[in-house]
Amino acid sequence: MDKKRNLIIACGERINGNSDYIANFIYNEQNSKLIFLRDLNFSKCNHCYKCEKNSKCVINDDATLLFNEILNSDNVYFVSPVTFFNFPSHAKTFIDRAQYSWHNLNKQNNNRVKLFLLSVGGQKFDDTFYSVIKTLKAFAISLGITYVTQEVFYGIDKKGDIETPENIERLKNFKSKYID
Repeated sequence: MDKKRNLIIACGERINGNSDYIANFIYNEQNSKLIFLRDLNFSKCNHCYKCEKNSKCVINDDATLLFNEILNSDNVYFVSPVTFFNFPSHAKTFIDRAQYSWHNLNKQNNNRVKLFLLSVGGQKFDDTFYSVIKTLKAFAISLGITYVTQEVFYGIDKKGDIETPENIERLKNFKSKYID
């Protein structure tokens, strides 16, 4: 049986922060690739709409490479903090680049790729993760991939807040169910 190709995209800006902790926790070097979004260089979508004609973004940068990684993976895990009830700006900029595929929704069929969200947020409001989840679901629709589920952690703000026995147990359960 072939090993699944897992892609972990760590969206946090804080080196060794809570998102990095989660990304490293779920990482399995035998069948996973871990990418720190902060290490990539990419531009924002400039809304030139050239993608309407050729089905690809005309901007050739690290976002293009990452989209190829996503579409060639079996499972993709976005690991992100919540910033003002959404993704950090660089992660949202990357997600917005999926606009190129929005024009080709009826042509996309990458539904073998499964998308997961693991997210931390300092707030404890019922809707803390609402926008992050909705944004990632729209991203999945755009790429023609399948959004599966999310594991969210409320009240996680300061570096190291994620490292409680309860949260570690939740991460172990997520990993055994969706990764290993």
